[in-house]
Amino acid sequence: MDSSDIIAGSVVGLGVICIAAIALFIGLVLGAFLGALSGWFLSLTPLGNWIIEGFKVFGLDATGKLVDIGAMLGFVSGYFKHTISAKK
Repeated sequence: MDSSDIIAGSVVGLGVICIAAIALFIGLVLGAFLGALSGWFLSLTPLGNWIIEGFKVFGLDATGKLVDIGAMLGFVSGYFKHTISAKK
């Protein structure tokens, strides 16, 4: 095993790490976008008022902040992707 094999392996490993980091970043951004979209949609429905009242129970004022809360929850959920599998 010479130094060119070590360098080639390092380049491949770095490439795999970069691809994984980019995939994680895209997942986080997509989760935040979908969460913000969901929060905006909920703010247009009567459910939005229920959610705002639910936050008031915990002493938090969520009036006008459902889009922000949705984006935050979508971002956090980007770290916790579920794997769906089916057994035959």
